Amino acid sequence: MTHSTEILIADDEPAIGEIIVEIAAGCGVRARAFQTAEALLDAYTPATAAIFIDLHMPDMDGIELIERLESLGCTSNLVLISGQSAQMLEITHNLGKAKGMRMVKVLGKPFEIDALENLIQELSSQHLIYAEPGIETAGTAGSGILKTGGI
Repeated sequence: MTHSTEILIADDEPAIGEIIVEIAAGCGVRARAFQTAEALLDAYTPATAAIFIDLHMPDMDGIELIERLESLGCTSNLVLISGQSAQMLEITHNLGKAKGMRMVKVLGKPFEIDALENLIQELSSQHLIYAEPGIETAGTAGSGILKTGGI
């Protein structure tokens, strides 16, 4: 399966989605954020490169979203992002792996902006996502206000 350059993000906190979209753009990667899992599922295509999943959302939890993606035959790279306990993140990660999903990373909240940027660059360097021509890269994207600190 050839994946696109796009990351989809399911997080009910708009600021988190916006930050990930901006950091991805700074890495040359297109991203779209959704505040519900259903909205993300509506946007999902088999070519989606990566999906960032918050475990706690109003319409369905991250485990349910992973199960729905599995039923769609999803081969996208999945990243868990959540303020849940490390144990819960590990259980969910292992559950996804047991279902044959491509669980590539767990990013606990609050997370450091640098950690997020490094993760997106790592996924890109491993060709798990691809930078897209025409997307602004670091140094030219946005206001630059998200380069340091944690979220």
